[in-house]
Amino acid sequence: MPMHEGGVQTFGRAAFLRAGMVGAATVAGTALVAPSARAGLPAPVPVDDDVGYLQFTATGELVAVSLGTTLLQAPGFTAAQRQRLQALRAGSKRHLARLSLVLGADAPQFGDFDLQVPAPPGGTPKARLATSLDLAGLLAGVYLAAVSDTVDAATRGLHGRLLWSQAQQVSTLRVLSGLPSVAGGLPVPIPLEAAVPRLDAYLADAEPPV
Repeated sequence: MPMHEGGVQTFGRAAFLRAGMVGAATVAGTALVAPSARAGLPAPVPVDDDVGYLQFTATGELVAVSLGTTLLQAPGFTAAQRQRLQALRAGSKRHLARLSLVLGADAPQFGDFDLQVPAPPGGTPKARLATSLDLAGLLAGVYLAAVSDTVDAATRGLHGRLLWSQAQQVSTLRVLSGLPSVAGGLPVPIPLEAAVPRLDAYLADAEPPV
């Protein structure tokens, strides 16, 4: 189904890698400068595979916004829970806006994609939240990997700030799911090579929402 507020294209691994990682060399040759003077921070100027991380996480945030919209349309949540879900979706929109500023014309757009949302077994609120929690954890892992792998210092700093914010998203989704706010152990970075098949498989196997 076409996405009105966010979504993801059903793409193959090779196509995504060409667009995100291999295509990074072309994008990195342009002036990818985000207005960050008001924050007193240097503008990101990503190079090489830095752009691959930016494009992957921007696409992932598109999905997160769409899943947030789907959750808000689903039955079974209390007014207080819906308020937190709205805050989560707003946070994903802010993440996407930050990433899009850096990517410029190469940023993914809502109208570019068709969303395929998994139909959770049973359709309970907890089952619906599991999909968003899985995606949020994937994005957190990729942000963490980007902090380690990114070449440009300002882009690395942006990923670090997004990681801090994304960790709060994960914690909130865990609480809404009836889980402890913090998982045991330290988070594990997820490099693009591992993240792309996970997102690709998630999309390929999905069913559109009813």
